[in-house]
Amino acid sequence: MSPETIAAWWGAVLATIVFLWEIYKWFRSGARLRISAAKDMQVLTADGGLNDVLHVFLTVHNVGSAVTTITHLVGYNYKNHFFAFTGRRSGVFVVSPGSTAVYPHVIEPGKTWTAVVPQSDFEVASKNGKIMHVGVIHSMSKSPAVTKLVLTTRA
Repeated sequence: MSPETIAAWWGAVLATIVFLWEIYKWFRSGARLRISAAKDMQVLTADGGLNDVLHVFLTVHNVGSAVTTITHLVGYNYKNHFFAFTGRRSGVFVVSPGSTAVYPHVIEPGKTWTAVVPQSDFEVASKNGKIMHVGVIHSMSKSPAVTKLVLTTRA
């Protein structure tokens, strides 16, 4: 093989790798939200005791490269795993804004937004199905960013 052929192949392979990397970066650009939900959380009172009311603590991290606005805190119920896989919802609900879940809220890249919602609200809403997903609707996506929330009754 001549040096010109090797150089041509090297350039073609390198250009293809750079092109694929740019496509990857383009798909990964914008706002990307990571959501976590912790259940059975109790609030520490001023006297050092724990409040008996259980809460769900939602944390939303913007790990993307663009600013987005959280517009709604939502939940979806599914009857079983098959319906969850296919996206066939048996119930949909929106958590109304209050003192612990304030929105609309602008979340910048690298920032975090949190909400504390009474767990009883989710338990009432979960009567429509066995599997629940909670998350947020935001301005940079047509579909909500969600995470699974498993509610179990305490003894």
